[in-house]
Amino acid sequence: MDDIAEKVRRIVADLLKLPIEEVKLESRFVKDLGAESLDTVELVIALEEAFGREISDEAVERMHKVGDVVKFLQKNLPESQIQQMGNRPMEEKSKKEVKQIKLLCVDDEAEIIEFLGDYFSDKGYESYTADSGEKALEILREYNPNIVLLDVRLSSGGMRDGVQVLQEIKKYNPEIKVIMVTAVVDQPVIDKAKELGASDYITKPLNLEYLDTVVMEKIQEALTGDSKKGG
Repeated sequence: MDDIAEKVRRIVADLLKLPIEEVKLESRFVKDLGAESLDTVELVIALEEAFGREISDEAVERMHKVGDVVKFLQKNLPESQIQQMGNRPMEEKSKKEVKQIKLLCVDDEAEIIEFLGDYFSDKGYESYTADSGEKALEILREYNPNIVLLDVRLSSGGMRDGVQVLQEIKKYNPEIKVIMVTAVVDQPVIDKAKELGASDYITKPLNLEYLDTVVMEKIQEALTGDSKKGG
């Protein structure tokens, strides 16, 4: 097996936490390897970083199997880069090249943050929870998460205004993607939050399919530095 195929298999195995023996060129990402939509985003970004080659959305749509990725790279990588890969020692080729996403969920309802914490941890993310603005800022300073799900109204602690917490988050690190969570759509509050740098908002009760879509977009922005879709 050539160096490109070996490297792709190792990246896929690392990301999906599978034995490399299970990742074959004929393996289908969804049906055989159990990849989900968020996994796909991380995989594309990992491949782009590992090979230094942008993969378009159109190309991604045609990649149903591991072998499809290998064929794309074989066709699009410069010959000099392929030769350099062949000269690299195996231990360097096998390094994990997938960034770990850190996600913080802030809500005063214990069952919600417990559910969201478990939900994103099960998807392979480094997940943290906070039931107050003060606790959220403590976690923020210690772990610097990539994404924050922030309730607009907090009933515990001294900082009960989610917009105020948003301001503090953006002061600390403007690159953090903040998604506001609200039970009732208060348009002036949402508009104010977006002015202060919130990336998006979602409403309760949470729609997991929509939540996946929004978070997936912010993950891609956080890893690529692409903020065209929001703040």
